[in-house]
Amino acid sequence: MKRCLWAGLTAAVMSGAFSPAHALDDMLLAAQIDTLKRMTALGSRCSDRLDIDGKAAATGGVCGEYAEKFHALWQSRSGLDAQINDLVAPYRNGGKACDGPCADVLVRIDQLKTTVIYYLDYIDFLKDM
Repeated sequence: MKRCLWAGLTAAVMSGAFSPAHALDDMLLAAQIDTLKRMTALGSRCSDRLDIDGKAAATGGVCGEYAEKFHALWQSRSGLDAQINDLVAPYRNGGKACDGPCADVLVRIDQLKTTVIYYLDYIDFLKDM
């Protein structure tokens, strides 16, 4: 995990997306991006199982693992949303400089968050069928 975190942070700092002056916040943001990417990859594998096995896949295997990890990390969709908003608010509200590559990173975070929630919605939809 440290390797992915540092790679992501280094790329962001080197691209000028984030300044070293905000290293702690940037590290937290990089860690959140890394977590979202891992959850998206797991969600994609779950989605593949759901497409094949339908409702039967929603509670066990990779989909069960996805739901457990999601709830362990964020407890709820609103918990994920709040955590992301807390991390990106300083960049969006002008508290920290953010243009060019930084703005692209913020868009990507929103995309990842939406994708993570989509997979959870897909699991819940099939469970409720």
